[in-house]
Amino acid sequence: MAVGETTIRLFAAVYPSEEAQRALGETMAEFEAGAPNLARWVRPERVHLTLRFFGDLPRREAATILEAMARVPAEFNRGGFKLRLARLGTFGQPSNPRVVWAGSGGDVEALGDLHGVLDRELVQAGFDPDRQPYRPHMTLGRPRNARNRQAGRALATAVWDWPALPAVEWTVDEMHLIHSVLPPETPEYISLGCVRLGPANG
Repeated sequence: MAVGETTIRLFAAVYPSEEAQRALGETMAEFEAGAPNLARWVRPERVHLTLRFFGDLPRREAATILEAMARVPAEFNRGGFKLRLARLGTFGQPSNPRVVWAGSGGDVEALGDLHGVLDRELVQAGFDPDRQPYRPHMTLGRPRNARNRQAGRALATAVWDWPALPAVEWTVDEMHLIHSVLPPETPEYISLGCVRLGPANG
């Protein structure tokens, strides 16, 4: 990277539908009402499924990533696919959860395939392969006080006792390259480009 070159934080993602985001927003509000002050929640319109997190890269790399993303539909060759909301869960220890997430059902195999095709195109473009196991999820919140183990246990218990999410279904037919801007309070997500996968099959 050249001296003084600007870096930006980037990730590739697919978004749930507005209906699914509303359902998740209602779930977060109900959870907060029943178990208040245990988590800091994501705004519903920012909920997404990450395909690849790049971290901080020189701004010029965004164009290279978008070029790789643009080659994905031809290799993916299955068009859009359907996902639906499934359940809540957490990452981390039961007494120290790090993330509250929403899982998805439906054609999760297609989502994994999309991640794999994108990864191959990125490797062709000169990026390192994604060596982490792909665990698709939608981050909804994080503990309000990560050092409070009692609160952590209460949060994890409430999450795992939560009933299944409304089975809202949506079609994944595009993916975005997102610039994550990190102001002091909450992040802003700016789409730098969108690649269409095509209409849903079946």
